[in-house]
Amino acid sequence: MHQLIQDIARRIGRTPKSPAVYGRALQKLIVAAGKVESAPNQSESAISKPGSSIPKLVRDDIMKFISKHGSFTANEYATAAGISETRAEHFASELVKSALLIDTINEPYGRYFYLTDEGRTYVVSNNLDK
Repeated sequence: MHQLIQDIARRIGRTPKSPAVYGRALQKLIVAAGKVESAPNQSESAISKPGSSIPKLVRDDIMKFISKHGSFTANEYATAAGISETRAEHFASELVKSALLIDTINEPYGRYFYLTDEGRTYVVSNNLDK
């Protein structure tokens, strides 16, 4: 969670506060998240939402990036987002698993990611193409 806060702060150009400042709120969030995960009436569709294993903010950022550029490599997105290439590759792979992206190996340039029809629908329905 602390890393997420650092990443978001860097992404929006802010300096994060000390963990002592937001620690209590973070603990409440973690407790609340645990209650939601273990809720007995959680629907199957809530669990299997597209790309649900990555944060919506990150998913939307990637989808906006690809809608602007048409395709990307993990290195291109990592550079633009200020994250590691490994992290970018992980996020993109998760979006492939959720059918929002497809990937191809383009020798000698590497792995490229593209929108699927479902991915384009996601971009348009979330207004990420503007």
